Amino acid sequence: MNTTTNGTLLKLTEKLASDFFPVTLLLGLETIVGCTVSSLVLYMFARYREPSNYRTFVISLCLIDGVCSLTTIPGDIVSHRFWYMYPSKTICKIKDFFNIFTVSTEALCLLLIATERYFLVRSDGYRIGSRLAVALCCLSYIVAALMAIPSPYLWGLRTKSLEVNNTLINATLCEKDAEYEDTNLPEIYQLCIGALIASILIVTCSIYFKIWKLTSSPVHADDAMASMHRHTKIFCGITIFFFITVCLYFTMTSILGNANNVFDHLTNSGKVAYFFFLRFYFIHHVLNPFIYAIYDRIIRYEIKTRVCYTCCERESPYTQII
Repeated sequence: MNTTTNGTLLKLTEKLASDFFPVTLLLGLETIVGCTVSSLVLYMFARYREPSNYRTFVISLCLIDGVCSLTTIPGDIVSHRFWYMYPSKTICKIKDFFNIFTVSTEALCLLLIATERYFLVRSDGYRIGSRLAVALCCLSYIVAALMAIPSPYLWGLRTKSLEVNNTLINATLCEKDAEYEDTNLPEIYQLCIGALIASILIVTCSIYFKIWKLTSSPVHADDAMASMHRHTKIFCGITIFFFITVCLYFTMTSILGNANNVFDHLTNSGKVAYFFFLRFYFIHHVLNPFIYAIYDRIIRYEIKTRVCYTCCERESPYTQII
């Protein structure tokens, strides 16, 4: 078996980066679209939507989408480009922190939203006030940050000897931190976080089931609650989609940290397929802002009005003179 040199390691890294290019390109597009659309929706809701819990929740979720597009997705692009020669311990740990932070924050916010929607359809008159909604959203961010704090300590850079194409290489990988390489603490932490988030999402879905039972009764079938029902359906759909992608994400990441090195024995084509399904989790961060904009009547009207105004202004620059 041949032993690697720096030149060989660089060639292997560039070969894998070339194979990863379709997935990397998709992540690049998600970063651009996610940042752009999240910023636009944040501005539109802050500027044109009246203060309400619904606006607070959409802004909170859009912030998560924007943070993910600015941190986690670019961090994974770096991983694809320098898989065997990861360039920065800091970037690796920041990526690992925001991986857990974004998914935890969204799960907690969706649970809060489902709870608020449930109180809205109940007949006992209790409502979560606007200030309390803002405070609870902020609390969700704080709790998620506390949940994510162990991640950059347990996950980081390590040097690992791998056999690639009958060549032994000493790769620098962004996986387990070298300090915890011979322990199961990273896997145990990831399992606990995955179980906690799955539990939160199961509770959230059960709350939406109760909402469905309440809103299907004639008592709540009037037009006055039509807007609330529409918003609830939006959040319910986002929750279900998020639940599916999160389950896929944690299933795939468990393979990456598997003690039997399943990932290391995959061919390059197998690794590309693996990362395609792993990164599929990010798609909801890109689609969510579109959903908020499309299904909100006020925001949809404001966007159409401004697009039409801009187009008419460009087509007829002398309209005001005429």
